[in-house]
Amino acid sequence: MLQIIYGVPGSGKSYYAVYNIKKFLEKEKNINLISNIENLKLPHEDLDKLIQDYGGVDKFFNVDCEFWKKDIEIKKILFVDESQRYFNKRFFSSSVFFFFQYHRHLNCDIYLITQSYKTLPTELVVLSEIVIQAVPSSFRWFKNSFKYLVKDLETFETVEKIDIPFKKDVAELYTSALVINTTKKMTYTQKYLIGSVLLFSVALLLLIFAFPYFFLHVAKSDDKKVASQTKQVNKSSSTNSSNLSLPKLEKKNNDDKGFEYPGGIATKGYRQKEITYGEYLNKYQNGVVYQSVNHIIVYDNHNRPKKVFLYKEDQSQNSDNSSNNLN
Repeated sequence: MLQIIYGVPGSGKSYYAVYNIKKFLEKEKNINLISNIENLKLPHEDLDKLIQDYGGVDKFFNVDCEFWKKDIEIKKILFVDESQRYFNKRFFSSSVFFFFQYHRHLNCDIYLITQSYKTLPTELVVLSEIVIQAVPSSFRWFKNSFKYLVKDLETFETVEKIDIPFKKDVAELYTSALVINTTKKMTYTQKYLIGSVLLFSVALLLLIFAFPYFFLHVAKSDDKKVASQTKQVNKSSSTNSSNLSLPKLEKKNNDDKGFEYPGGIATKGYRQKEITYGEYLNKYQNGVVYQSVNHIIVYDNHNRPKKVFLYKEDQSQNSDNSSNNLN
């Protein structure tokens, strides 16, 4: 089986490899592990030394190499870290490519670890059975686990997601930045999550406290305006009513028609005239008023104006009284 594991530095590529190596060794003891993972603390053969001993990359990754032919019954697992150093984009060797095509017959599984599958020769990428992307730590929700995306070989779309828990004992099996860098920093995803929660909390508080206060304040303001307008209208109506019941009408008019002596008694010097309240308002509003006229408005049981008594001074009687006084 050929797997490619790629991702940016610190995304957990080597952790994925060591995590699986540890599982292999715990499950089956009869395994020959070959790796160049730095300071790997598991029993293994050093890849760089083997390449040097067998005469280089072309000689070692070759089906005719004695290393692969011996002990064929023992499972060999090869982890090539920073594999682009050995097989860059321009690398070409038909014998090496054939080795990768034939490796399963040699009872061997190969894991190529790189920062990008695009840095490897296309001839190797198309041979891989599984391509796995290690998700950068800045895009993970939590730092206590690693996320890996299994990609489709043709479209490179994600077909599966793998979560592997972080275990310190695994990270300590090799030189890992995860152990060396103990400074705790929030990931972009965590920052986004915290920011979203804070914004939602502020919006919720505004919705609960600020908006009701705003609407209540507006309602009270409207009530005050209505009350003020009503008060002004009532004051205006009261003023108009006072004006409509003036105690004395002083404009001159000599219309004496309809005036009589009240109860037949003329010694008071006044004559009386009874009219309706509507007639009174009509004449007042149209300017028909009387000289030296006083009035009395009579109300019914419901305190509504019913009729008006007009009292006018009797000029002729006053003239006679004045003559008698002179004599």
